Amino acid sequence: MASFFKHPQALVESERVGPRTRIWAFAHVLPDAVIGANDETAIGVLTGLRTAGVDVPGTLSVAGIGDTRPASFLELTTVSVPTFELGARAARRIIAGRETHDESHVVIPHRLVPRATSARRTVAG
Repeated sequence: MASFFKHPQALVESERVGPRTRIWAFAHVLPDAVIGANDETAIGVLTGLRTAGVDVPGTLSVAGIGDTRPASFLELTTVSVPTFELGARAARRIIAGRETHDESHVVIPHRLVPRATSARRTVAG
């Protein structure tokens, strides 16, 4: 099943992302950045944008989450998250019998890993 990303005058359709990402229409308006839910999604978007001739990061930045090996090979900007610690904390909460609607919040240490797919934007004005 296809999913859709909508932005004013822009529509991107992806079928499980990857190299099959198809860009249907760009009317000279793109977002400043696209952040994928994970590195794999961001790599799919990056591939589709490059195939369509969009300058990344000149026109827009792309980033993912996970700091995976493929992200490093492609110089993808990403957020490094300690997935083992994340899973361990979640498991401890489940074992402790805490409801998922618990009002407490846990912040897991993370860090931005800037690479070649992101650039600082200036605000016109």
